[in-house]
Amino acid sequence: MRTGPIPSYSTRRTSYTLSTLGPDDIIYLKFDNIDYGLLSSVVVFKGPVVTSSVDTTIVATDAGSPCSVCTSLELSREASWLDACWHCTAIDTIYVDISIEDAYLQRNAVDYTLTEKVVSFKDITGSSASFDLEGSILSYDFYSVNLPSDSGAKILVEVTSGSVVNVQLMPKDCSKRTPTNSRSVDCLSGFRCEIFTTKSNTVGLVGEYRIILSGEDVQGTITSQTGDSLCTGLSSDSAPFCSGVLSGTVLGESGSITQKDDYAEYYYYNLLGQFNALYSAPGGCGSTGVPDETEAALKKYACQTAMPACNKGLGQTPDYSVCTDIEKSSGVTFTDIGSSDLECNHNFYTGGVTWVGPGDDENPANTSPSSQTSESPNLLLALLIIPIIVIILIIVLIVYFVTKESGDAAGAGGNYNAQGPAQ
Repeated sequence: MRTGPIPSYSTRRTSYTLSTLGPDDIIYLKFDNIDYGLLSSVVVFKGPVVTSSVDTTIVATDAGSPCSVCTSLELSREASWLDACWHCTAIDTIYVDISIEDAYLQRNAVDYTLTEKVVSFKDITGSSASFDLEGSILSYDFYSVNLPSDSGAKILVEVTSGSVVNVQLMPKDCSKRTPTNSRSVDCLSGFRCEIFTTKSNTVGLVGEYRIILSGEDVQGTITSQTGDSLCTGLSSDSAPFCSGVLSGTVLGESGSITQKDDYAEYYYYNLLGQFNALYSAPGGCGSTGVPDETEAALKKYACQTAMPACNKGLGQTPDYSVCTDIEKSSGVTFTDIGSSDLECNHNFYTGGVTWVGPGDDENPANTSPSSQTSESPNLLLALLIIPIIVIILIIVLIVYFVTKESGDAAGAGGNYNAQGPAQ
C-alpha cells in the first residue's frame, strides 16, 4: 500500500516488489481513496529496467518479456488488473507513475491510497460464487470457467445489492482475445442476467475463459451452468399455450417458462394476423382466414421460436418442415409478410437446406452437406458416362459412312463389268 499526498501537476514513481507470479495470477492495483483532486494518468512499467543517474527516468526494455511486447501500460485511474498476457510470469517488480492534474480547496496536493496485490482467477466451472465489489471506487473480481465444445453453457449473474455490474468474458489464450471471441454485458439489479456462451448448434465460446466482474458498491452471485442443467420440462400449468404442441425439454429455467409461453402466444397472433391479411381462399371468396393446418403450423413455429427444444444444453432452431407447412398450406411466404430473413430456404432451420433459391428444391436432404457428399460418386459416374456415349455415337456414325461408301463403290464396279462385253 502507498499513500499520498502528491503536489499538483507532478508525477510520483513507486516500485512494487511482487511475489512469484503464476499463469493464473493477476497484478491488481486499486485506489482506495483519491481526495482533494484528480489523477491525470497512472502508468505501470515492468522490468528489467535501466535507471538513469541523471533524472532517475525509468526505461523499460523488452528483455525478459517472452509473451508480451508491451512493457508499459496506461491504466484506469481507479483500479486496474494485469494478467499473464502482460506480466508473462517473468517479472518480480513493477514501477507505477502516478500523475496529478490539480488539487482542490486551496490545497496544493492530492491525497491517495493505492493498494497493490497479487490475486488469482477462481474456477467456477459448474458451480457458484458470491462477489462483493465494495466501496464507491471501481473494484474488480476475477473468475475462470471451462466452456465445453459438445454442450451448451451459460453464465448467470444476479445482483442482490447495488445497481449494476459489468461482466467481461475473454479467452485465457492471449492470442485469441478478439471481439469475436469475447463478451461484455452490463447486468442490472432485479434481473436474472443470463449470458449464453453457446445456446445452439453453432460456434460459440469454447475452452478456458476468464470472467472479470467490475462495479462500484455492488454485491451478488455468479453461476456457471452446462449441459442438461440448462434444459427444462413443460407442463400445462407452466406453459398452457405451448405444452400441447411441444414435447421433451426446452432451453431455459423453470422460472422463465411462463414468460416465454406468454411471448410465444403473442408471437403466434402477430404472425397469424400477417398471414391472414395476405391469404386468398381458393375461388377468391368466403375466406375468414388461413386454413386450420396453417394455424397449427404457426402455433408450433411460435412455440419452437420462443422455447427451443433442448439437448445437452443446446437449443434447436424451428423445424424446416414446420416452416414449409406454413407456406404450402397458406400459399403465403415469410417474404410476402416482409420477413424474408425467416424464409424457409435459409440455412438456420433444423433439418433444413444448406442453401437453395426459392422453389429450387422441396426436399432439404438433397441440398444438405451430408447428402451432397454421398451423391458426389453418382455425379462423377454421370460425368464419365456422357463422354463414353458420345464416343460410341461417333464410332457408329463412322462405321455407317464407311460401310455406305464401300457399298456404293462395289455397286459402281459391278455395272461397269456388266456393260463391258455389250459394247
